[in-house]
Amino acid sequence: MNPNPVVSHVMPTDPVTDYDEAQALMALHVECERTCEAKSYLTSVLLWLKPKQTGEAAPPLRLV
Repeated sequence: MNPNPVVSHVMPTDPVTDYDEAQALMALHVECERTCEAKSYLTSVLLWLKPKQTGEAAPPLRLV
């Protein structure tokens, strides 16, 4: 259970395309469980945006 009930746990309605914005939003969901829809979305966004922000290579995709 999330200790901060004021935080919305649904995905943002507008796409998050800025790395710093995604990090700020993710900070609100650090203590959320894995079932938090927003945390799941922001984790994916951060993994996608980080290489673009830092110039690092993107992590390899794992097809399951």
